[in-house]
Amino acid sequence: MSTQKRFITEEQARAILMNAPVGVLSTVSPDGRPYGVPVHYCYAQEENCVFFHCAKTGRKIDNILFSPQVSLLAVGPFKVVPEKTTTRYESTIIAGRAQIVTDPQEKAEKLRALCVKYAPGTPFAAEDAPPMPCGDSHIIKILIESITGKRSPGL
Repeated sequence: MSTQKRFITEEQARAILMNAPVGVLSTVSPDGRPYGVPVHYCYAQEENCVFFHCAKTGRKIDNILFSPQVSLLAVGPFKVVPEKTTTRYESTIIAGRAQIVTDPQEKAEKLRALCVKYAPGTPFAAEDAPPMPCGDSHIIKILIESITGKRSPGL
């Protein structure tokens, strides 16, 4: 199967982004080195953005402050098909600009949304939960500039 046949629609790519359990954030350091790191993220379709939390210090935030141009890879369900020496998979890649969320209300909303995705049923995910303190973490928003996706049936 040619690679072109594996491309999917933007709508399908956004569905993968909505449902994938984890993403790999790619940044560039001041010395030009690429850096990829797994992140727990949420996709806010109505805002056309992805957001995640991270420490206020460290390589990830240093790279974002150096260059806000980032990429995030989200991989949906996949399965290796050994007898066909192939893999059944679906994935989405977004490119965009990362920015630190500074509004306290927005930070609290995004943190609660992360809890809804990753800790459903906990008090932190409840609709009427009081705002969670962000403490020593940032909420980073990636404004999506482009999105592409691919899928292979593993045939």
